[in-house]
Amino acid sequence: KIVAVAIDEFIKVRTSNFESELKGQAPEPMDDKLENVVNRMFKRCVEDKAFKQGLGMAVETRRLDMIKEFIMASDDPSGMLEYAQSTAMTLVTSKAFRERVLRTLIEVYTSTKDINYSALSQCYYILNEPKEVVKILQDLIGRPEKEGRLLAYQIAFDVVDN
Repeated sequence: KIVAVAIDEFIKVRTSNFESELKGQAPEPMDDKLENVVNRMFKRCVEDKAFKQGLGMAVETRRLDMIKEFIMASDDPSGMLEYAQSTAMTLVTSKAFRERVLRTLIEVYTSTKDINYSALSQCYYILNEPKEVVKILQDLIGRPEKEGRLLAYQIAFDVVDN
């Protein structure tokens, strides 16, 4: 119960500080004890391999570094990326924060060896970066194997549907 109250207070301060930052105002100082409680909960989630729970808490507390950490620490990074993208699109109400989450996801997508070009294109599309989507489509179309062209067409159709 006490931990839940501490996390709620941390979320309140982080959300307020995020809004202040957007307005160019000075942030409210964070209580070290609150930050310590939240960091211990993050650590516990990693130890217990409760990556989705940790990711959800990272989104709520607006900790982009932890979003990235939970995705990369997971046994299934591609599944966690998909989960994180879905969470960002359905649960994050702040457009500015959603965009930051998507940019963090783009960093992770582009750092993995098996890039999900469809999901990456969706992120760029939502961020209104059509040139990046075009780069992906051109890369896929330029590949010698037929699957690259087929994937490019599928991504193009998916982008149009959104």
